[in-house]
Amino acid sequence: MKEKIKKVITIINKHKLILVIILVGVGLFYWYDLRPIKIRKECLRVMGENPNFASKNQVGKYRACLIEKGLER
Repeated sequence: MKEKIKKVITIINKHKLILVIILVGVGLFYWYDLRPIKIRKECLRVMGENPNFASKNQVGKYRACLIEKGLER
């Protein structure tokens, strides 16, 4: 068991830069791709059932939600 742990630690130490690059890439992908999609879906729920025929009030709520979540200024 200890040998396996030492082997894993050795592999991690050899490939630190690659692991850091992968982790940063995954973080950036989440932040700039998955997070905005999730926020927009959540804000669409504020508008109600049919966002295609939204009133000005509903559109205002949607924009306010996006601003609150940090997607728009």
